[in-house]
Amino acid sequence: MADIDGTEIWRTIPPEEKLELMSQAHAKGIMAASCAILVGGTLAVGLHMPWMLWGSLITAPFVFQFTAGKAWRGLRPRLVLEYLAARAAARRYAFSNKGKDLTVNMIFRGKLTRQFSEEKVQEALEAAIENTKDAAVWIALFGDSVVMMSEDVGGARCQLAQVLNDKIDVESTPGPSGKDYANDKEVFITVRNKKMEEARYKLTSRHAAALIVFEKKIRSQMQALKAEKSLEIPQLDAASGDDNDMQIPSLDEY
Repeated sequence: MADIDGTEIWRTIPPEEKLELMSQAHAKGIMAASCAILVGGTLAVGLHMPWMLWGSLITAPFVFQFTAGKAWRGLRPRLVLEYLAARAAARRYAFSNKGKDLTVNMIFRGKLTRQFSEEKVQEALEAAIENTKDAAVWIALFGDSVVMMSEDVGGARCQLAQVLNDKIDVESTPGPSGKDYANDKEVFITVRNKKMEEARYKLTSRHAAALIVFEKKIRSQMQALKAEKSLEIPQLDAASGDDNDMQIPSLDEY
């Protein structure tokens, strides 16, 4: 398990969310620079001092840089702390769900929607009444498990935690736009319990690139884990076969 490191967690934040953070900082800088120009122009007209207008125009880039930099230094640590807290909570749920590899390969925000079949009309109605059908979630992908959790008043609430084994299926379909690499891409996750009862979920995200990368990563990890498991079985069979050969004497010995 890796140590808490702000630089490390910053690398795991989706680039789209970093761009959103930068846009917020730039918006505050533009607002401050515009206010400086407006105040300088008003004073120049009211006091009949044209040089104040030119002075405000000259100082506007410096006002923008200072304000945007100050906003960035305030927004960036807050975002890093949010991801650190989400990573810690996701690791706890992954560990309680018998996950062995607690290295976070990916973490981002999304929306999880429970899909109900026609036979489960009562459950769908109860979920709609209790407003539990849709949930804004954190999606954390580990080496051998996936965790999706929402934020609640008392802390994180696990919506889905599953080891990447034969009881989970992942598929995707293009959204209403019909394009595979679009903002409305949808990923469907089907999970089966010990009684082989299925639960189907739809995963979407406003960070479309992160969702596409998540789908590719979880598919590749599932294939790798499946290949490792298939390689372990013949080795065990071969070892047990050698033991049987040693225990059973040949006919020549009689």
